[in-house]
Amino acid sequence: MIKIIEFNINEILLAEKACSDLITRACLRTPVTPLHVTGLCSSKKKVFVILEQCPHELPLPEYRFALLSSIDEKDIGPEISARYYAGFTTIGSFVVENKLWALFAGRKTDIQES
Repeated sequence: MIKIIEFNINEILLAEKACSDLITRACLRTPVTPLHVTGLCSSKKKVFVILEQCPHELPLPEYRFALLSSIDEKDIGPEISARYYAGFTTIGSFVVENKLWALFAGRKTDIQES
């Protein structure tokens, strides 16, 4: 099964936490066959988040949209690495008005502390 959640980019800019929480809730909505985010795709005005069924033994992460600190190509790799070592997996990214946003997956405690 595949589910696609579509956001207007303006929704994310105005309420990134609410959009992030919507993704997490959608994954948990079917506890018998939970979903995980497997990627994202974007156009100029929309972001499409792809969810797929996952095995039960995988822990369900929480998801969070976040602005990366730089759009400069030399800074992106180190920032993604730093977030990885802090417990976050990068799902994908998109550019809005020369700013780079990304969707991250993390353990519940990691996201609440950030």
